[in-house]
Amino acid sequence: MTQRRFFTSSSVLPGHPDKLCDRISDALVDAYLMADPETVVRAEAAAAGQVIFLVTDSSPRTELDVTSIVRRIIAETGYFSRDLDADRCAILAQSSAMARPGGKYGLGSPSTRTVGEEAEDQTTVFGYACSETPERMPLPIHLAHKISTAIASHSTRGALPGLGPDGDVLVTIEYEDDRPVRIDTIVIRLQFTGDPSDLSEGLQQQVLVPLFGEIQMEPDQATRLLINPGGSLESAGPARDAGHTGRKNADDTYGGAARHGGHSLSGKDPGRLDRCASYAARYAATNVVAAGLASQCELMLSYAMGEARPVTVFARTFGTGIISDDRLSEIIASVFDLRRAAIESSLRLRWLPRERGGHFYQLLASGGHFGRTDLAPPWERLDAVDALRKAAGA
Repeated sequence: MTQRRFFTSSSVLPGHPDKLCDRISDALVDAYLMADPETVVRAEAAAAGQVIFLVTDSSPRTELDVTSIVRRIIAETGYFSRDLDADRCAILAQSSAMARPGGKYGLGSPSTRTVGEEAEDQTTVFGYACSETPERMPLPIHLAHKISTAIASHSTRGALPGLGPDGDVLVTIEYEDDRPVRIDTIVIRLQFTGDPSDLSEGLQQQVLVPLFGEIQMEPDQATRLLINPGGSLESAGPARDAGHTGRKNADDTYGGAARHGGHSLSGKDPGRLDRCASYAARYAATNVVAAGLASQCELMLSYAMGEARPVTVFARTFGTGIISDDRLSEIIASVFDLRRAAIESSLRLRWLPRERGGHFYQLLASGGHFGRTDLAPPWERLDAVDALRKAAGA
């Protein structure tokens, strides 16, 4: 008997108050790593009304024009000045020098750092990939991000006059036996100051029709398209709600279709296990699916303080694997070096801002960290496919 189910994921626009804080935090991470790729940094932002609160600590301490970076991100977002004025809003910033661990926990230079250094904290992260899209992402979050990103582009370019930078997109997909078969519902909620009929027509003609012309699945006659069903957002960003770094984990990862760690990805240098191990888990999972070893793969990595390698490496394929989950877990642990310094080095996480002109992590902070073909992050590359197939005897 065919099993039918529905699944919904959401994506928020760059002007959402939490996303504003993520983008500010990661813009600071980019700036610190541009100054010194070996910097250890934490950056937390909060926003309410016309005030941005910012706390950073770093080692070594680097003097940055933090205020200018924050104002640039606000200006790029495109708020109406009554919601958040990039030139006149208050920025309350405090920075301090982080007590840098020494001895075996020190980072060292790339040439002297010991690959295999022990974990400096304890964490559990998850990575996921599936065959629902060419990007090996779940279809609901993939479509939600595509729509929200396209809308955000129109907002910042002024292509739809009156369209603000804040809002969210919900996409519901109908599944049969875990196979996506149709788009059931699209709900779009935005700030818009004009005639609602202009927004509906503009979104359909300028955003949705071109977008779905490039995607494998299109809305059908029964698909519900709801645009501002409860009315337009009257205000945007921190004018309507307080924001904080790290509150959109499902949006940043897999839209709730797979588990994710409890820590934010934004606002910390990529040497933090919460961040680098999440990227490594996705890297391994997407290579497993690309290798044809499973059509779904969720990988859990758990790290304990004082241990170099993860104490748990466990893959689940939900009955789609060509080998057992236990065997696949062993293969992943043998093919991928999952030690923190090895992840940083193999994916070049600390050098990406310099290699990408100073803008990398801040671009990930909106539109999701995974499946990003537009940014080509190294954890999406498929250079471990042959090694996985050989190890599995496939």
